[in-house]
Amino acid sequence: PDIVIDVTAQRWFWTITYPNGESVTSFDGELVLPVDTRIRFDITAPDADVIHSFWIPAFRIKKDAVPGRTTTMLITPTETGSFDLDSTLRVQCAELCGPGHATMAMRVRVVEPAEFETYVDGLSAKGG
Repeated sequence: PDIVIDVTAQRWFWTITYPNGESVTSFDGELVLPVDTRIRFDITAPDADVIHSFWIPAFRIKKDAVPGRTTTMLITPTETGSFDLDSTLRVQCAELCGPGHATMAMRVRVVEPAEFETYVDGLSAKGG
């Protein structure tokens, strides 16, 4: 992969950690990805949690987030876009995981690599 992004699923939200160590959650952020870049997601859930499933409908692939285990998923976005223009550009839990399951959603935005770098650098500047 060109970059590795860590994904943590837990009752009932997502945490996305970029290669520079900065994180956003589904409460306060979005998943921003660079176009034409091979991305590996390392997906996990805390030991005391339940199984979740990391799914981005636009990419037609999903992978379970298993407590205490890391699973991986590789994608290469080939077009820019955003949830505002395409509702399939979202992270959604695809495993019925409990009463907060429906809230486990997060907007996705695919941008040019330079814009991705600016976004990630901006996370560092404001402290996450």
